[in-house]
Amino acid sequence: MSLLGLVEDGSRAGQGSQSKQATMQDQATSPIMIEDDDDNQSNSDNLENQSNANSGDDTNVQESESQSRRNSSRRRTSPRITREQEKFQALLQELSTTCLLYTSRSENVDYEEEDANGSVSQSLARLYQKATRAGLRVTKANQDEILCWYKYAEGFKNRVREIRSQDSSATDPTARSRVYREVTQHLPGITEANLRKKTQKARNIYKVFVRIGTNKIKRVKSFSADAISSLSSTQIQSIIDRFS
Repeated sequence: MSLLGLVEDGSRAGQGSQSKQATMQDQATSPIMIEDDDDNQSNSDNLENQSNANSGDDTNVQESESQSRRNSSRRRTSPRITREQEKFQALLQELSTTCLLYTSRSENVDYEEEDANGSVSQSLARLYQKATRAGLRVTKANQDEILCWYKYAEGFKNRVREIRSQDSSATDPTARSRVYREVTQHLPGITEANLRKKTQKARNIYKVFVRIGTNKIKRVKSFSADAISSLSSTQIQSIIDRFS
């Protein structure tokens, strides 16, 4: 029995030794996982750099879009400014051109309405004459309107001066309001506010031609009274400086 126990104990000891050896062998062959702090830091830096790069890209896109909007705005406003400048230069050119009044002999011929036997050339000559006369009537109408508003502004100014000379306590705004009331009494359907606007436009026309001479009204051919009354203070002063 003693011998049998020794054999069993030795067998168990041998199995334990084999189990320990197997465990050690597994540990030796298993991959070893080592966390590298430098690698983690590198990954963190890369993520941060990527985030900054994306943020920089977004900023560049926003700046590019903002610049594009500014350029687009300048492109939209430039043509408008150019047209205004061209119109103003055209007005200066007309005011600088001596008015030549003449009518050709052919324009004085009054062609009758084309009849059944009328030629094409007669029809064209008649239409030419009508168009020319219509254009002259438009030009004359514009000149007459400009002159009327000039005289209106002049008369309005004289009436204000007269009221103030008669009443020393009357201020300029008070005298103007009185003239507005006097005029609107003779203009049914015209409000005082509307008359004020019209008077202000008339004053702009007066400012131009009182300094450069009413004789230059006859030189205006392509511009209406409304166009001249809409001139800015800077443009009015430019005209005065040019012809004074």
